Amino acid sequence: MKEMVAALLIALILTFTAVAFAQEKVTISGSSAAMPLVEACAEAYNDLQKDYFVTVVDGGTGPGIVGITERRYDLAMASRELEPEEIELFGDDFQRFPIAHDGIVIAVSPPIYESGVRDLSTDQLRKIYSGEMENWKDVGGPDSQIYVIGRELGSGTRDIFNEMVFGNTTVEAMGIDTVTMQSAETKTAIAGSDKGIGYLGFSYAEGDDIGILSLDGVTATEHNIKDGSYPLSNSLFLYSYGSPRPGAMSFIEFVESPTGQAIAQENGFIPAFSKSDVGDDAGAGSTENEIRFVNETSAADPMKQSGFEAAGVLSSILAALIIAGYRNKRL
Repeated sequence: MKEMVAALLIALILTFTAVAFAQEKVTISGSSAAMPLVEACAEAYNDLQKDYFVTVVDGGTGPGIVGITERRYDLAMASRELEPEEIELFGDDFQRFPIAHDGIVIAVSPPIYESGVRDLSTDQLRKIYSGEMENWKDVGGPDSQIYVIGRELGSGTRDIFNEMVFGNTTVEAMGIDTVTMQSAETKTAIAGSDKGIGYLGFSYAEGDDIGILSLDGVTATEHNIKDGSYPLSNSLFLYSYGSPRPGAMSFIEFVESPTGQAIAQENGFIPAFSKSDVGDDAGAGSTENEIRFVNETSAADPMKQSGFEAAGVLSSILAALIIAGYRNKRL
């Protein structure tokens, strides 16, 4: 009898752990430009509620889009609109959710910036990336070879850059010396060189380890990106393929809420929605919206979560078995 009780007790503990803390997973992949925002929102969202658990990995806008069509991910992060080829290939069952504004900044190594190179025209940038212009002295810098850093095929940031600079997303920029997988890697490559140039998301522009150039005389500021006057402005999106599942939709609403948009701003992004779009008062709006993303029953009384209810039932069964066992022993 003791062995049976011990076995049942172990089973109860394992079941309680597995069931009480089970969460539906929401998986997201895609643009590395959007990742810092989505990752920060996922961390806050996971702390706020326990019904869903959001995981985020990068991989590029294109692979993210493919991933949701293959049902490997619930949502795709994107730093661009869908390409006509993607709609032709996968159909028009996509749903798009704007989450922030972003810009692609042109960055150079500190020695180049300190030499006086502070602005480039789009034409100069095109010539540098096409290989027509190879020396910094051609744009007012030192007599030094230009080390050109680009992004990998499938990157939304690359697609936007190519479209705005070359007028074609599929162009092969022949002047590129090194290809990186994400904006953070691009920043490291620029900072580690004394003659580098590259492009990266606005949220990566902080710090004195790189120099940020203006483009066509326009500085990459929040205001200029949001109003579109900065030439390399873009928006960030979450995409679903078909209607989002409840957990994915809950997370999207969180990102678009005052709380999520505040997280965007804290991480160097430009909110997609103003306070008037999502709430009259940032503080009150945040509280009100946060409540929407938490299962009210779970938030009010954790013991009423489905896992705890199941564990409670199992506890009752175990108690009944123990009582029955002792009664049989006495008889």
